[in-house]
Amino acid sequence: MKKFIFITLFFSAEIFAQEHYLVINPEGHKALIYDTDIDADGNLVTGSFDKTVKIWDVERGFIKKEFLGQIGPGSEGMVYTVDVSPDNKYLAVAGWFGKDDEAEDLGDIRIYDYKTGFLKKQLKFHEDVVKSLKFSDDSNWLISGDASGFIIKWDYLLGAPFLYDRMAFGFSNLDTHLEYFVTTHEDGMIYKWDYNKTKPVKKINFFQKTKDRVVTPEVTISKGGEHIAISGKEIGMVLIFDEKIFDARLFFHR
Repeated sequence: MKKFIFITLFFSAEIFAQEHYLVINPEGHKALIYDTDIDADGNLVTGSFDKTVKIWDVERGFIKKEFLGQIGPGSEGMVYTVDVSPDNKYLAVAGWFGKDDEAEDLGDIRIYDYKTGFLKKQLKFHEDVVKSLKFSDDSNWLISGDASGFIIKWDYLLGAPFLYDRMAFGFSNLDTHLEYFVTTHEDGMIYKWDYNKTKPVKKINFFQKTKDRVVTPEVTISKGGEHIAISGKEIGMVLIFDEKIFDARLFFHR
């Protein structure tokens, strides 16, 4: 009997010998909130460098649900970007999802069942940190971009990637519409893409890169898709583009 107990304890120790982390839950984020989204029911979704994603009731200000993913020392597990599919079925999360010392690929994307919290799929291709991702307006595709300039369209339930031309400078941000999507890059370039073509259909650069300033534009497409807002946060400028001619019609300065 004693021998049986000894073997069982030894076996259990082998199975469960791993790192553990004691984390205090402050009923809110305890680090920088790096990305947000609003789901189809009007709830606020926040992704944070504290390595969690939280769903908030905006009327009453409390947390309705929490997604806990990878956690480790340093940067390991930091969330850079979140998006809920327009049909409210799936949550996509990405960030620094690898070892802090960059000894492995960092760019895995996690697809969760938004209602149950169950991890449905891990999308593997990106080697660098995924900085932004968005579902298409019809929820058919997921577009992602990483710090090394790779942009991918995913059939996210199958895990099948469609690779677009890699841009020379690092990827910054993106937004999607039903018929097209737009990406911005660290050299100030802005590209408009057809979902089914590997090369951009239009491009422009209103934010010229200089030696002392690198502009990393943010982008938002209007609900109808006719206007595109581009902000150069480092220089206090917002441009409103006409989608058809892909040229700025309005300027807002700080």
